[in-house]
Amino acid sequence: KNWIYVTGLPLDTDEDEVAHVFSKAGILDLDSDSQKPKVKLYSTTSTAEDDGEHRVLKGDASICFARPESVDLALQLFHEAPFRLEDPTTSIIQVEHAKFEQRGEAYQKKALSWQKRQVAKKAALQAVGWDDADNGRLTGGIKGLTIVVLKHMFTTAQAKNDEFLEDLEKRMRMECSELGTVEKITVFTSNPEGVLVVRFKEPNAATSTVQKFNGRILEGDTKIAAHFWDGVTDYTVKDLDKEQKQAEERHEQFGEWLEQQELPEELRLK
Repeated sequence: KNWIYVTGLPLDTDEDEVAHVFSKAGILDLDSDSQKPKVKLYSTTSTAEDDGEHRVLKGDASICFARPESVDLALQLFHEAPFRLEDPTTSIIQVEHAKFEQRGEAYQKKALSWQKRQVAKKAALQAVGWDDADNGRLTGGIKGLTIVVLKHMFTTAQAKNDEFLEDLEKRMRMECSELGTVEKITVFTSNPEGVLVVRFKEPNAATSTVQKFNGRILEGDTKIAAHFWDGVTDYTVKDLDKEQKQAEERHEQFGEWLEQQELPEELRLK
């Protein structure tokens, strides 16, 4: 396993900062479900009289790299080193090979679909192993990931504005085309998460798009979430109320039609 165990972390850090720091040693492995770096910050739940329960970090974490050589490099770079190099007062951290039996809480693998696990593996490989050739494949001939999902790109109010959506698609096509060949952009206007999906020709363009857009702040402090499509999620949202109403209308129309029909003699009440 490519896990390390870190202690001495400042209590005001978070998963994003830890991932950013340790990515200097190599590509972090990705969680199969969220497609985020595998960074586990250990914490307890504290109950305060004024604001109820909240998370309190313990100062330790487990981190997983995509490649085994990154583990040794992380030990060399970060063991007995300050967590924040720009801050001389920051805490000194200790880094070692992870041994999950030493933890009170064992690492639990999630029950995930085969497709999601494959996507996560490819995403980690694609970050370091894509082929520059225009063949849509990674080094070694593996077919790369080319579909990127972007969430929180628009609000429910903006989804009703055709002019805004047209401008959004135009701007996204222009910006994404700087990274690679855009084959298709789909805006899921009925999805409450503001989903926009971009399909590229080249895997490296998709990787660059995830890196460029994930975490970008939009107007109103909305943060974009960008990841590869997991191969199974359908972002189409059905309007169940509308479908129910239409079904009822069809039943009523059918009933009215029946009433207007003249029954055969043998079926008439006598």
